[in-house]
Amino acid sequence: MLNMSVEDIHQKYNNSVVMIDGAAKYVTKVISDEFLRVTDLRTQATEDLAVSPRNLKSPERIGFVNLFNSVIYGQRNSMRIMRNGLCKENVEFKVLECPSPKSKGTVLAHARTLYYPELADALENIYPDLKVALRRAKQHNGTVAFDKQFAVDCNGDVWYKIYKVGKVVKGAVVFDDSAASLSCLLGDYNADA
Repeated sequence: MLNMSVEDIHQKYNNSVVMIDGAAKYVTKVISDEFLRVTDLRTQATEDLAVSPRNLKSPERIGFVNLFNSVIYGQRNSMRIMRNGLCKENVEFKVLECPSPKSKGTVLAHARTLYYPELADALENIYPDLKVALRRAKQHNGTVAFDKQFAVDCNGDVWYKIYKVGKVVKGAVVFDDSAASLSCLLGDYNADA
């Protein structure tokens, strides 16, 4: 039980993406102060779930979302609306000027629906490693994220958020001089490449 009125629960969570027990779910209906009808973003299965403050959380951060062998960068906007989950009103997606097999408009329109398995991967921090991301990007002439903040394109260019910051050379990320400080954010990615 969430200890608030059904109207308040509806305003905070209906038609938004939340994390329930660590899994990304889209709230399609508020049934009562204890039950929500949700669709699991990964499986697209709909179910009625009992929720409590212990298992219902707002997603922490979006970052890169892999869509159609391209990427889009998502972030939550701070707005004065009563929403705990991610919704069309409080999320912004930015299109990168990087290689993409689909039009940027198609990728952006799909991203804004907030109703797809790839968003679950981003929210649950599931990304391919650098080696796999580079192989997929080259195979599909696109761009693939290997971290919430980093992506690689088919030319081997490395992207940080929406900026091109380096290149993959012999399986390792080499940053441009102006972005050398970003190497501390990558951790052990280069060791696996």
